[in-house]
Amino acid sequence: MKNETVIRDNNLYDLLANADVLNRIHGQDRVRLAELAVRHQLDTGEFLCYQGDHWPELLLIGSGALKWVLLSESGKEHVFFILESGALFWGHTLFDDQPMPASLVTQKPSKVYTWNREIIKPIFSRHPEVMWEIGKSLVGIMRRNREVVINLAFRRVTGRLAKILLDISNTADKEIERDFTLDEFAAMTATSPEVICRVLYNLQDQEVLEITRARIMIHDHRALQGLVEKA
Repeated sequence: MKNETVIRDNNLYDLLANADVLNRIHGQDRVRLAELAVRHQLDTGEFLCYQGDHWPELLLIGSGALKWVLLSESGKEHVFFILESGALFWGHTLFDDQPMPASLVTQKPSKVYTWNREIIKPIFSRHPEVMWEIGKSLVGIMRRNREVVINLAFRRVTGRLAKILLDISNTADKEIERDFTLDEFAAMTATSPEVICRVLYNLQDQEVLEITRARIMIHDHRALQGLVEKA
């Protein structure tokens, strides 16, 4: 890609002026960033990088959206989050020289910009405040990923508990005597009694079941089966 093509891309200058971290870079260094950007026009379902790739790049989304997708050992895909217009993404390889832990895939047609580590290092070194902003940005990502993991773990516990409830009950017998304590449910699902209590009352709020002091009444076996399949 020729530099002059990027220089005429007014959208890129607007993005640089408004993007977190990169908006700390001014003057000729911002011009230089624009000149050195590699522009990618991507179709839906196209991979920008694959899980396992060595990808020491900084990514800025111009338009469209990309998914951060993890492929498990069993071959199941999980979308951790979506990157939309204006978002920055720091390739893990950029910092630790290790393979990428997941893939970047376009959710819809997208225009994105990338910079290699060797390009941005000398520019960033002239702006010490940028390093502080990078740290803040990465901490924000870690906090967001923590919520993803917590939600995923909660979903798995919900699925495991739903399976136990289905095994105990059946469509002809919709009432489960409260012979099981929260501790026993927790032991069977590898979690804590507090989490089991939260899951049960969440299911009650969804009218999947009803909890009394003496029994658990199942109202929607199909919903429980759906939770098992999702987990």
